[in-house]
Amino acid sequence: MNKRIVSTASLDAARSWRTVLSNTTEFDRAGLAAVAVLTIWPLLNGGWRTSALVLACVGVFAVSRSLSSSSSWIVPAFLVFGLVMVAAVDLGGLLSDGAGRGPFGYANAKSALFVQGSFAAVMLAMTAGDKMARGLALIAAFAFAIVPLVSGTVAASLTLALVVASVVVPRQWARQAVTSFAVLFAAALVATAAAGIAGDLPGDSAGGRRVALWSEAVDMMTENPVLGSGAFSDASPTAASDADASWAHNEFLQLGAEHGLPALAAAVFLIMWLFVRLRREAVMSTLALPAAAAVAALSVHACIDYVGHFALIPMLTAALVGTAVGTAETISTEARAGRPSRSTPI
Repeated sequence: MNKRIVSTASLDAARSWRTVLSNTTEFDRAGLAAVAVLTIWPLLNGGWRTSALVLACVGVFAVSRSLSSSSSWIVPAFLVFGLVMVAAVDLGGLLSDGAGRGPFGYANAKSALFVQGSFAAVMLAMTAGDKMARGLALIAAFAFAIVPLVSGTVAASLTLALVVASVVVPRQWARQAVTSFAVLFAAALVATAAAGIAGDLPGDSAGGRRVALWSEAVDMMTENPVLGSGAFSDASPTAASDADASWAHNEFLQLGAEHGLPALAAAVFLIMWLFVRLRREAVMSTLALPAAAAVAALSVHACIDYVGHFALIPMLTAALVGTAVGTAETISTEARAGRPSRSTPI
């Protein structure tokens, strides 16, 4: 009897997996392939932290996607509440422009975190069930946006324009807006890579030091294009002379420098894959636009700073993307079944 139960359960599980695989499109497989490369390839050169971060983000995405299939407000509400608690612990440090104050002890990182928090609050406002909840969510979005402004972080402050865009862009232009976000990321990446290749800014200026780091990352990629050159801090002459320059201040160039061009290509492909996926989901759910804007804000900022090294920031973005995808898939399923849609309001 027990053997029959086990056998039946195993058969049902196998059928379930076959159903999942049969419903997986070529587009989905391409995304999974990029995740696999970005997880496995860094391990060839000791990059277990990169692999762990990728897996953590994938896990957060999957959980958020699952939770949002039942209630699309759950994940944004959890994120907003969590960031409110973070702010309450050290409000003075959070609003300070001094080094070593607030979450992470790095102004650019705490600002990037609360920019993502603004997107979470916007998504909560879009999914809240009553006017008071929407109003509180919008107040939270505004409050979170103050952090990069008072912290004096220019890059994070500029990405707040994407928060505004995710609110004011009309629904019928959502797909075009997502495309523009992808173009913005591509332009930022190309511009910073070109600056690193040229490497001709004065080395004693703040911008010059950053370009010097980019240039060294490009040199490391040139020397070891397949597997990379290992830890950037060990191979960079600038990092050896300045403890504050242990990172390339460009997550994508550093990834290529440390783990080779395959890892860099997989990361860029995965970002663009997310934009394409969210562009498609924008037809079903209003949440796709702020999720795509959140990806753009983080990826553009990551082109000029090492904000991706703070795991909580990309994991928060993954949660927002999972929420948008899960909500859109549920709306699509309800539409095909002829049931009333719980389309997210604005």
